[in-house]
Formats: sequence, C-alpha cells, structure tokens
Amino acid sequence: MAAKDAIIAIPGEVLESGSAAGAMGAVARYAPTIILRPAMGVSKAVSQTLMGVGNQVDRENRRRIEDKYKKH
Repeated sequence: MAAKDAIIAIPGEVLESGSAAGAMGAVARYAPTIILRPAMGVSKAVSQTLMGVGNQVDRENRRRIEDKYKKH
C-alpha cells in the first residue's frame, strides 16, 4: 500500500470505529506506511545523488569500474 492510499484510508476507518481507541488503532496501523515509504524514497534519492557526485569527483574510478564490467 502506498503512503497516499494509507492517508486516504485513515479517515474512513476512524469514522467506522466510533471510539477514540479505534481511531488510535487505525492511525497506529497505518503510521509505519505513512512514515517509512517516503523516507525510503528520500534515502534512495540521496544515494543516487551521492553516487553521481562520487562519479564526477573521481572520474578515474568510474573508468576502472566501466572497464571491469565492460560487455564484450
């Protein structure tokens, strides 16, 4: 489930529960999805950015890697 879907699903479950405990349960059930999915995306973006920076800074290392895994 995407974070967007989890955010959309929470209000419906809160209304269906009818109690504060049920509302807290619905929020707690979707909290990991809402928090972790975007964090994983940010982490991947930062990783790709740093790899690009590393390739720009150390071009010789990039050439060695390309030569090592060159397709024949």
